[in-house]
Amino acid sequence: MNSKEKLKVLRRFNEEQLIDNVIVPLLENMGFKDITKMHGPGEQGIDLLFYKETEFGYNEYTGVQAKKEKIHGKAGKSGNATEILIQAQQAFSYTFIDVYDGKQKNIDKFFVITSDDIIPSAKKSIEIYALSLLQFQKGESLAGLIPSLLKDKDESFKLRIILLSSEDYQINKKIFKKKRDLSTN
Repeated sequence: MNSKEKLKVLRRFNEEQLIDNVIVPLLENMGFKDITKMHGPGEQGIDLLFYKETEFGYNEYTGVQAKKEKIHGKAGKSGNATEILIQAQQAFSYTFIDVYDGKQKNIDKFFVITSDDIIPSAKKSIEIYALSLLQFQKGESLAGLIPSLLKDKDESFKLRIILLSSEDYQINKKIFKKKRDLSTN
């Protein structure tokens, strides 16, 4: 499957499918730990929360906001730059207790991941406020990550992508109904 085909598949996902079938497996393969799903009401701008130990030995926490739509500058339409900026502000204000040291923490980084595109003017208007703490990953580059990260490590992930690219997704959806909701733990 080439990048354009993968991108076409990614764009068919709703946010839940994008999180469960693409983002979580990619993060796991990148070495992130304790990936916690917070997607839904009361998420405080964070769909996923996780950490990675830094070279200096401390946990660096990252929040992700997943979007299935194009990130743009048009007010009043889902996926607009103002909505993303508000979600980023909520995410950086969200506090949690680090189970490893018992201290209250905030996220260190915030990623906006979309299966579609990010209009450059929208990205720039958001980055003006968020400085370097906020990073973007658009569908095209997300599709490109799939083969380089997974190689032969996770055949089940490759199988999900192949099955999801078929038109009979509804028939096959039981195969990838692996829900990961760690927020209740």
